Amino acid sequence: YLMGVVSYDVHAAGRRLEAVFPLHTEEGMKSWLEKIYQLDELRYLAGDYEVTLWLVDFYEVLQYSGLSQREAQVVYLLYFEGYKQSELVKLWGIKKNTVNTLLSRAVNKLANHYEERKIADDEFNHCVHG
Repeated sequence: YLMGVVSYDVHAAGRRLEAVFPLHTEEGMKSWLEKIYQLDELRYLAGDYEVTLWLVDFYEVLQYSGLSQREAQVVYLLYFEGYKQSELVKLWGIKKNTVNTLLSRAVNKLANHYEERKIADDEFNHCVHG
């Protein structure tokens, strides 16, 4: 006697994250960065496996997406360390416009990295699944 078969979609959580945070767009990337601290906490509190995968991947992308050292520092200090833009202005002795430019360039490069990956994944899936 079989009780029934339970179907579980292992990719559902990833698709939900993609819907909320389309990292291949600048808006999606900004939203992701604004929520990354809370998501990092959720990873520990809720044991959210899919969020863990996304965060680990994002940490690698930060290193290999062509960001300058200063762009990577702006992202890290603002979103991982909780600095304010005004604090970076004082800390580095630069103008707020410079911080905004560095952040804008970083967001653009990160979104472009994910866009290139999305295109490659789509092409691969098209070839595999016809």
